[in-house]
Amino acid sequence: MRRPPPWLIGLGITAAGLLVAGLAWSDEVSAMLPAGMWGKKPLNDKQTTWLRGLIADALGTITSAGLPANVAFAQAAIETGWGSAGRNNPWGQRGKGDAGSQQYTTTECFSAGSCEVLHDQTFAKYSTQTAAAQGYTRFLAGKSYRPGKAFLPADPGRWLLWLWAMGYGTANHYAGAVVDASRKIAVTLGDASYAIEWTDAHKAIADQLSEENAGSARRAKARELLGVG
Repeated sequence: MRRPPPWLIGLGITAAGLLVAGLAWSDEVSAMLPAGMWGKKPLNDKQTTWLRGLIADALGTITSAGLPANVAFAQAAIETGWGSAGRNNPWGQRGKGDAGSQQYTTTECFSAGSCEVLHDQTFAKYSTQTAAAQGYTRFLAGKSYRPGKAFLPADPGRWLLWLWAMGYGTANHYAGAVVDASRKIAVTLGDASYAIEWTDAHKAIADQLSEENAGSARRAKARELLGVG
């Protein structure tokens, strides 16, 4: 058998070296990016400006209350459509804020299989996003949400599941949507800590909760599955 020419041998060695280097780089990057972040596109300029402004105004309030920033800002993204709602109530708090209240139409999914449109729902109005963050932390200090703090700071994913089950968001796939938003935030900011850790165990609980109607049935199922409350 004829020996390959030297240039071909050299090309083979170079290709092998590049493959090994590429695999090593891939492993290194995989360690930096949590599962689910591959292929996520950063937010556009308008959305990024909104996000950075909200973080600047609200991060101190959120963290001082012991709440996970990755859950809080991903919830705000879902509630406002990445800032497109254009009001100082990024967490969608109902009731009255420091600047009064306002009426909105919402879509709620109280039944596991269907949703309905509700008109003239009363939501809080805040003078600033900092005031809105203070309203958010006060709301989550309430009796129904308080037991879920047992999961913090170690497991923000379970905290999110508890919030959802207790009534913060009625849509069947609310928790998954918040997780997806957190990954987009992490990619945009280049900070993996903003991505909510979401394992197969979290997904399994979310799937079971989504089969229950929002309200007492979902709350009872969450107490059973999460073991608190």
